[in-house]
Amino acid sequence: MKKIIGIIGLIASLIVQGFSASGSLTHEIAMACLFVFLIIYNFEHAKDFSKKSLIVLGAIFIALMLGIYQLISFSGD
Repeated sequence: MKKIIGIIGLIASLIVQGFSASGSLTHEIAMACLFVFLIIYNFEHAKDFSKKSLIVLGAIFIALMLGIYQLISFSGD
């Protein structure tokens, strides 16, 4: 069920980003939703990991996504 929600959310986020103006509030919200739905999609695989490794992987994932977002916003300007 989480995979279906994640995929539908990813598609909806990408569609909203495609039709919203770059730098608008809608575009920023869609980018945040994209990251949230990526986390939801990947949560299905997290059952096999320990809590410590999930914290480390979550922190790395968030840092990576924020870095990619900064690169995208930097290249968009």
